[in-house]
Amino acid sequence: YSKTSHGRGNWTTGARTVQIRRRRFIWWRALSASSKKSEILVTYVNFPEEAKLAFEYAVSIWEHNIESVVPIMIQANWGQLEGGILAHSGPASFHKNFEAALVEDVYYPIALAEKLMGKSFNGDKEADITISVDKSWPWYLKTDGNTPVSQYDFVTTILHEIGHGLGI
Repeated sequence: YSKTSHGRGNWTTGARTVQIRRRRFIWWRALSASSKKSEILVTYVNFPEEAKLAFEYAVSIWEHNIESVVPIMIQANWGQLEGGILAHSGPASFHKNFEAALVEDVYYPIALAEKLMGKSFNGDKEADITISVDKSWPWYLKTDGNTPVSQYDFVTTILHEIGHGLGI
């Protein structure tokens, strides 16, 4: 990866270089040709419609890249956060020493524990991941990857936050 003076960069793999602003389009074309490996369902609290669309775009990327027969439930909150942070997230709970645990006495994020067990631990409608987003930041809510330097890329932020919720 190399960064340009405009805050965008290039990904280089062998002889191919792809500009980051085109990355999402290319990524989405590749995803549309593959099938979903999991289902992620989101309950939105106070989210504007445009932000929901960008959130769903990020969700679709995860759905094509992680496998689980158990739907992953996310509660997404749109509001005011303290401390100057863009967003925060995490697993709704952790479990250890369940039947399918790979390692004894290790806490697993709920979504991973459910994937390993092949069933829901916390009910079909309870969140596995909670994400809170600060509405006061200048969010770029489009999905084209052309984020101006004066805004924060919402899709990238949500991809990052879902990762935290999954335990990454």
